[in-house]
Amino acid sequence: GLKFQTLPDEVNLKSAKLRDGYAKATVDISGKTPGTFITKKGAPMVYGITIPKRAESPAVAEAFVAFLLEEHHGRRIMEDLGQPSVIPSGSSTYANIPEGLKQFASPIK
Repeated sequence: GLKFQTLPDEVNLKSAKLRDGYAKATVDISGKTPGTFITKKGAPMVYGITIPKRAESPAVAEAFVAFLLEEHHGRRIMEDLGQPSVIPSGSSTYANIPEGLKQFASPIK
């Protein structure tokens, strides 16, 4: 029952397609030393998922990630809740992705 305001895609950092527009917004934050600043640019908010190298049950973890990313399962739930997926997602560590999950990624060279 909480009130909220839905922002348009042009400002909500939700759409990867609008990355160039988001990058026009900047903010200066404090740097490592007093009087210095770092300029941060706007960018789409993207979340990642991984399976730890020492996962207790790697096969179960892989099945969960597959469920989360499959179009008619977890991905649909996330999209219905306003969190669309970027699939295929570029990965600089594509070779390390389990074979069953490579369908959701693409190599970055």
